[in-house]
Amino acid sequence: MKINISIGNFILACICLCLIFLAFSFQSDKNELKTEINELKKQIKQEQEAEKVYDKTIEFIEKSSVAKHKSLLTGKALEEFKKAVKEKGHDDDHNHPSNVLDKVEVQNVFTVMESNKQVKSYAIYRVFYNNNPSTDMINTQRILTLTMISYWKNTKDGYKVFDYKIDVLQDSLDEYLKEISNQPIDGDKNE
Repeated sequence: MKINISIGNFILACICLCLIFLAFSFQSDKNELKTEINELKKQIKQEQEAEKVYDKTIEFIEKSSVAKHKSLLTGKALEEFKKAVKEKGHDDDHNHPSNVLDKVEVQNVFTVMESNKQVKSYAIYRVFYNNNPSTDMINTQRILTLTMISYWKNTKDGYKVFDYKIDVLQDSLDEYLKEISNQPIDGDKNE
């Protein structure tokens, strides 16, 4: 048996094979594009969630500076807040004397998605307290530079803090007390 394949049939067979190969190639490229699009959509959603927590972190800093942050707490953090309020003898978070606080200045906030329902935020901020009215000294305003790491959980009521840690980076009172300790006392014999 002799198989006669004309050049036209051979070219037609090659074209069919190429078209089949291209169809499979386009299909796999289409699947890869769908996967990439889904990954990008997921990243965009995470960035949007992180942006929500960014704004909430600023709100949390401002409210926690005057002890009005109860509505932003959940879990362990809420229990600790309630315990502290009970120990101080206040019945809610609206009895804190906010007249000692002059202003809060948020310097930097950074948020990171930890998982699908949890976000971690880092913040550096300064808290300015009113000047001491019982002194004539100009630089008695206390300024604290603080860091906060907060852990946010997505609840049915939106993102809430379930744990946080605040550390003092700098306290102007330390510098003030050091300055006072270096001043000679009236009647000091070392003058």
